[in-house]
Amino acid sequence: MRAKTREEWVLRDLIVTPHFSGVSLEDLDSRVHKRFIHLRLMNPLGPLSEDMLIFDPSTAAYFALGIAKRI
Repeated sequence: MRAKTREEWVLRDLIVTPHFSGVSLEDLDSRVHKRFIHLRLMNPLGPLSEDMLIFDPSTAAYFALGIAKRI
């Protein structure tokens, strides 16, 4: 159930991006950087195209926050 509208919604695609600017998912692969990064999980409001080079976050709804850890 979507908290904002109290309506059920389906999560067909999940967009995972770093929550803070200046952070990259590749930072987990480097021993110099942090062992974890904060993530923003979003649900696209429309279909995604495979030729999309840059994703516009204004076309998605907030879904949740998370953490990715390097093990």
